[in-house]
Formats: sequence, structure tokens, C-alpha cells
Amino acid sequence: MDEPFGALDPITRTELQDEFLDIQAELDVTILFVTHSIEEALKMGDRIAIFDVGELVQYDTPRNILAEPKNDFVRNFIGQDRELKKLQVTPVRDVMSETNDNFSPDVVPISPLDTAHVAFSRLLETDDDRLPVARDGEIVGVVEEANLRGTTVQERRST
Repeated sequence: MDEPFGALDPITRTELQDEFLDIQAELDVTILFVTHSIEEALKMGDRIAIFDVGELVQYDTPRNILAEPKNDFVRNFIGQDRELKKLQVTPVRDVMSETNDNFSPDVVPISPLDTAHVAFSRLLETDDDRLPVARDGEIVGVVEEANLRGTTVQERRST
């Protein structure tokens, strides 16, 4: 598919991307998806191939590309907000902590399948220090800003 969502407004694009991902997961088929948008590639791809003038420069998972860009071309293609982009490819389940705490019924929990980006955004919107993480209506953990910061710091230390 060559830039299938390229001419769409941002709201329609996001809705169709989400629907596409649901259909792809249900069909369990491989789809080659061409885009010039790193954000779209990070959202849509299990694997990303980055080309420079027709030459394959890096082929890897979104996480690995963000953590270890092969060269300056890939680093520049990703952009300067690489640390924030890591939050887009990190599921909450990978950064949450266990908790036995009770939360106010007013606090809407997030899913362990949500991205760390969604969690960080919710923390900023609600001005809360932490958010409950729920699966099937049951609290299974908590995510805090420190959890989210730890993801990028930990990866930085290991590279």
C-alpha cells in the first residue's frame, strides 16, 4: 500500500489507521505499507525499513530504530524528539508497577495496552501524579511519570 492515508485529514487518518490495525490483526497477514511519515511508520509497523536514495539503511522494530539509529540519516529522519517517540511504541504494561492502592472512582483508568504516550498525556491532562491501569474492570497496576521517564533513561543507559 503506497501512502494510503496520505490525503486524509488528521482525524479521519487516525480513525482509519486504528481500523486498519484492527483488521490486520484479525486477518493476521503481512502488509507492506509505504509512508514518508515516521509517526505513521511507528504506529503502523511491526518492522520498519528506512531507505536513503533507494538503499536500505536500517530494517528493525520501531523500538530498536528509536533506541539505536544506524546513522545520521536515520537519526535525522526520526527527528529530535526521539525520546518522546519512544513513548508511542511502549505499551503501558511494560512500564506500569504493581499496586494494592485504592483509587478514587473519579479517576478513569487506562489499559495496559495503551501506549506510554497516552498515559503521559493523561497525566498532563488530569494533573494527577499517577494513574490506575485496569484490565476487564480490575486494577492491575499503576503508572507514574517516573515509570515513563525510566523507560527513556533506561534505554539511554543501555545504548
